[in-house]
Amino acid sequence: ANEYTPGGVGDPNCEACPAGSESEQGAAACVCKEGADGAPGSCSCIVGWYGDADVQCQLCPGNSTSPPGSTEIENCTCNPGYEGPAGGTCEPCGEGSWKGAV
Repeated sequence: ANEYTPGGVGDPNCEACPAGSESEQGAAACVCKEGADGAPGSCSCIVGWYGDADVQCQLCPGNSTSPPGSTEIENCTCNPGYEGPAGGTCEPCGEGSWKGAV
């Protein structure tokens, strides 16, 4: 539905949710879409997600993460114990090697 009743119960007018947010039918408020957090209208991607929060955040590729507010897949870097290019496929470190930091 992506509409809510801003004045709550008894308000006769429904309004569209701000960009990057959504609501269930009959909602009295909007919430940020999956992978985002913040106040509706100013949502940003959470840790491990990237993209345009006004459209839809995307989950980083497997075995990688990103800082909050990331907008590009290149912000996704491999987790400890994995290696690979930013935004790309992360493979486990080989036997006899390690990676401790993101």
